[in-house]
Amino acid sequence: MNFMDYSNQLNFFTNGQISRMRANFAPGGSYSSYAFANTGYQVLGNEAICTSASYSFSGTLSAGLGISWSTSNPSGLSITSSGVATRQNGFNGEVIISANITGGSLCGSTKLSKKVFVGPAGSISYGLTTFDFTGSTAGAGVCNSCGNSISVLMKDYGNTATYVWGPPTQSGSVSSGANGRNANATLGPGASLSIPCTINNNNTCKVTFSFYNYSSFYRTIVYPNPASSDFSIEAVAVTDMNEVESYSKTETLLKTDDLKMTELLLLDEKGNVLSKKAFTEKKINFATDKLPNGTYFLHIGSGESKIMKQIQIQH
Repeated sequence: MNFMDYSNQLNFFTNGQISRMRANFAPGGSYSSYAFANTGYQVLGNEAICTSASYSFSGTLSAGLGISWSTSNPSGLSITSSGVATRQNGFNGEVIISANITGGSLCGSTKLSKKVFVGPAGSISYGLTTFDFTGSTAGAGVCNSCGNSISVLMKDYGNTATYVWGPPTQSGSVSSGANGRNANATLGPGASLSIPCTINNNNTCKVTFSFYNYSSFYRTIVYPNPASSDFSIEAVAVTDMNEVESYSKTETLLKTDDLKMTELLLLDEKGNVLSKKAFTEKKINFATDKLPNGTYFLHIGSGESKIMKQIQIQH
């Protein structure tokens, strides 16, 4: 510890006294054995480890002082007396690496620490959501309203590390790209993407990402129409964006993040609600045998997406 780092104590001394005391406690000074460093020293090394990596101390120790290494989880990450850390038992997660400074006239010991990630690790972002991951698999379910553009950032495995993305497996409308530690993708409604990333830096680790956009466009088909004893409404998912464009020219598509939250209301010509249901299944039946002949309306609503269909009842 450098006792002169406490600025609130400096008012007790003249500038000359402060300079002389700092010189005495600095490396090579008369009292340097009482302190190992001035501020700014740190543990140097990679932010993340696939299998093994070397760590070092950024400063120069005063005479009589020594350094030893330890980790917060030796069963997940061991470290040698020379600072070589090695992943153990396929562990994935965070570990603290510590350089312990002891010896000389130092009172007790001083510890410098660095948090590292063991195994595949990074962060995933979409919309307003960002979260960290560790392990050989990761992913997220996204939606149009919560954000369907995804960004992945791998941890830093060192200047010589390479990040190999792919090959991807995808369905539906997907656009994606990768550059170094970063990858991004945009998923259309109902689309999915699976893509691996292999990190190489003298040793190798791999993570496979799986993403799915659970939003969808649906055609809503009513039959028979005219109806007698009953009619059905069926939701047919449209996941190809070219088909979405094509169908949108002739009919209104239902757009929803959750089909089961879509409300179905059967109304008479005066706007009275005769029956209320939801898309608990992709096909829903309405009984009409007790309704008089005439014109009725089926209101289909999910959030801002609303559709009205005209139904004729003929017995």
